[in-house]
Amino acid sequence: MKRSEHLFQLIKSLSKSEKRSFKLFANRHTIGDKNNYIELFDAIEKQTVYDESLLVKKIKDQKLVNNISSIKVQLYNLILKNLRQYNPSNKTTYHLRMQMDYIDILFEKGLYIQCKKILKKAQEVARKTQQYIMIDSLSIYEYEIALKEANYSDIQNYIDVTFPEVKRIRKTNEMLAEYEYLMASIKILVLESNRFGFAIDKSKFEELVKHEYLSEDPSSQPYRCQIDYHIVWGYYHYVMYDKKKTYFHRKRVLEIMEENPIDIIEYPGDWIYNARMLLIALGHFKMYDEFEIEQKKIKQFIDEVSEVKKTQNLNAQIYNTIYNAQLDLDIDRGLFKHSAVYAAEAQEHFKTYEDQVDLNSRMVLYFNFSYAYFGNGEYQKSLKWINELINNNYGNVRMDLQCMARIMNIAIHYELGNHDFISSLVRSTNRFLTKVERKFKVETSFIKFANKNLQDPYDLDLKPAFEKEINTLIQLTKDPFEKRTIEYFDLISWLKTKTENRTMEDIKSEMVTKEKISGGIM
Repeated sequence: MKRSEHLFQLIKSLSKSEKRSFKLFANRHTIGDKNNYIELFDAIEKQTVYDESLLVKKIKDQKLVNNISSIKVQLYNLILKNLRQYNPSNKTTYHLRMQMDYIDILFEKGLYIQCKKILKKAQEVARKTQQYIMIDSLSIYEYEIALKEANYSDIQNYIDVTFPEVKRIRKTNEMLAEYEYLMASIKILVLESNRFGFAIDKSKFEELVKHEYLSEDPSSQPYRCQIDYHIVWGYYHYVMYDKKKTYFHRKRVLEIMEENPIDIIEYPGDWIYNARMLLIALGHFKMYDEFEIEQKKIKQFIDEVSEVKKTQNLNAQIYNTIYNAQLDLDIDRGLFKHSAVYAAEAQEHFKTYEDQVDLNSRMVLYFNFSYAYFGNGEYQKSLKWINELINNNYGNVRMDLQCMARIMNIAIHYELGNHDFISSLVRSTNRFLTKVERKFKVETSFIKFANKNLQDPYDLDLKPAFEKEINTLIQLTKDPFEKRTIEYFDLISWLKTKTENRTMEDIKSEMVTKEKISGGIM
């Protein structure tokens, strides 16, 4: 993404009040009657998609056009400065950082009495809201001021009160850092297995969860460490396909946060993110009844979030949680008619929040949009969204989706009757999978099958070949590792639409019913 697009995204993310505040702020930086910042700001704001050449044509001031690159950089920085000074955010961390800046300024000027007055209030707020890093940072100022003034009572207070508190907090911060390391380590192992197609090495995961903190009673740990404890265990059991333990730990995260309402009031986005993780797990494990129960609670929570807190970014998280989880669930149940309608509705919201949806979630949405339309027989719409995944350079982000998108792309073009494209699509897909060292047998088998049997329209002569491939895939997916590919895009159900002359919705829905009767996955 180019720097100019960063400026476009920043402007589009501003609320009405933030735009108004910026223009008042920018007018203070005017030299003469013309304000290049506001003129450029307005020109960019009017665009729905960033277009540099069109932007230059719309600007009448030739001096601005000649210096547009440098003025864009200045405009970007000016918007950030305004947001820093005038942002109405009521997040405690935001105000504490401002207090830290004031303390630093006063400290440098040697105004220690004024410094201590702000410091004392900031420490009270930091303690109340359990801002551990802030408490640690503020304690350093307390120590430095006490030494500078050689104030006996202040130094004694630091020794008797502050130091023991900070010592405990530094231990807590150390624990939090360890939990972050464990979570990152688990995540990287999962991403490696998804990217390369290696079977998950359970021994590596088991080694990670032998950590001393994970063997402790979490109730004896500080509040935020308890949350991280359950996040790590929840993800571990998710990887290990233990649905009951995954459900317990991911739900426990939300419960602990609810036991500390200050955090939810301050950071509703954290609760919503973890709620999404819970819904993803319930959908993944086909715990449909539990999904409906938890989703209802989550929607109720969202309705109760203060409007002041519903920033553009938080609304994007809310939208992403509700729509992405529901699409995942409906597709998994084979409800393609419903999911296609839902996808169309989601796309309207996506236009508003696209820039605030993180890349990982955005790619999942693209894939889900494509899959929903594919299952409903709307192949041209499906192609539009799969192209978003294939044609953009996403680097190493969600390589699993990038690989499966190319597999689905072959099926889409076959359904569109583009049989002449199949050979080149197979070659390019095979090159991509080889490049990233992907080693799923399901994908290898399908590519060979596609190269031999999908270059002509389906007829009865091809039925034996299709049935043979279906049976091959069924046998391969008895291995839980190989089954993961079908959970992305159900090749077996799609191939059966040809041999059985039924819709994908009928086939998948029937399969889900059978799984439910038999007790589902373990």
